[in-house]
Amino acid sequence: MSVSQTTRILELIAHLDPRLWEILYPHQPVLAGQAVRSAESDPETRLNPQPLPPRDLLRLAIQRTANSVAVAAVAVHAAGQSVQKVLQEVGDDWCTPVDGRLPWPRHWPAPPFSRFDPIDHDTLVAAVQAQAALAFQSYANGVADKQLSTGFAALADRLFKAAAEENTSDR
Repeated sequence: MSVSQTTRILELIAHLDPRLWEILYPHQPVLAGQAVRSAESDPETRLNPQPLPPRDLLRLAIQRTANSVAVAAVAVHAAGQSVQKVLQEVGDDWCTPVDGRLPWPRHWPAPPFSRFDPIDHDTLVAAVQAQAALAFQSYANGVADKQLSTGFAALADRLFKAAAEENTSDR
């Protein structure tokens, strides 16, 4: 099953549970007439001065980084250059864990924390890759430019495959 097919299934499920829209389309503030909530825009979070849990911080960092990568790819494309190099480097970095560290694109700031909720490392790596795959698939689905759409979809598929491999390697 491709990321595109998986995303379509999740879109269908999101009609029953609107919280999934935020995961599927993290870069869009409003989707299908519903306000998409994030930890930063949630009134309950703003009223509560507690720091966000590490999982929420990581999820937001993934969304911000995917958004930054997409903006960079669009800028490179607008400058008349190929987006493949940018997306290839990001894919190489995000799909290849090094020395037990969380894989992260080297040209983008990594999350400023090293300890996460009690999740084993392999599951955490796979979760990061899967979340990034969904973010890039949402760009692939939303952008009209064929070259950009193809590049984002290829990166999403690559991240999805890496997540599936990472998740099955510990079984």
